[in-house]
Parts: sequence; structure tokens; C-alpha cells
Amino acid sequence: MLAGVDMVKMGIFTRLAQRLQAQHTERTADLLAAAVVHELFSEIPSGSPAQDFLKSNYEIVERELSKIKDDSEICRVVTQAVRMKVLMSYEQRENVEESLAALEKLKKLGILVPDVETPTPSTFLSMAREFRQGQDT
Repeated sequence: MLAGVDMVKMGIFTRLAQRLQAQHTERTADLLAAAVVHELFSEIPSGSPAQDFLKSNYEIVERELSKIKDDSEICRVVTQAVRMKVLMSYEQRENVEESLAALEKLKKLGILVPDVETPTPSTFLSMAREFRQGQDT
């Protein structure tokens, strides 16, 4: 299941980085896209350079986060990926509060798609794979 979540993250990163290259250098676009993905999943960037970048560019990251709610495809897949992380947290009895906080954050950002059925693991993996490959689902 984590592989599916990672596919969703990579698909979001790729889409955002491509969009951001219209306004930023490739390196900055990649760093911004990574920072947005970390924020979407309520994850702390690994490594000092990524953490420093997030701190010094947080306003830009927040602005890009606010634009996500207008992309229904990203909203749908990130909602399902975070829901799957919540389910995995409950099953493993680890990081439950953090997973629920991530879901709540999506809700506050207007990104969470309410009232959709949580997919089965195989349906989720299929959706994640198609999204990662850039196909419409």
C-alpha cells in the first residue's frame, strides 16, 4: 500500500514541477514541488537543505498549496492516498494521530474530497499506478 502512496506522491510532484517551471528555474520548481508534496502529506522534509528551503519559501509553498483545491484530479488522489495511510496506521497501530491530522489538514485546505468511498487496496494501487503514469482515471 505504501508503494501506491509513493506513486501518488511522485505523480503530484511531476505535475507540480512541470507547472512551476513556467515561473521558476527547474531546480526551484523541483524544490517547491517537493515541499508542496511534503505539506500535502503532512511530512517533514528529510535533510537540512529541504527543510531550509521550506522555511525560507513557506509563503510560496502555501500559495501553491492553496491552488491544489482547483485541481480535482490531485484532490481525488491525495484524498485517497491519505485515507489509505490512515487505514494502514490503524492496522499497524502506529502514527494514527499523525495520519488523522494529515486528513484534517486536507480538509482545512479545501482539498479533501468528502463522501467518497475508500478504495480497496487493489483499486487504490491501480488508481495510483495510472495517476503516476499520467493517465486520466
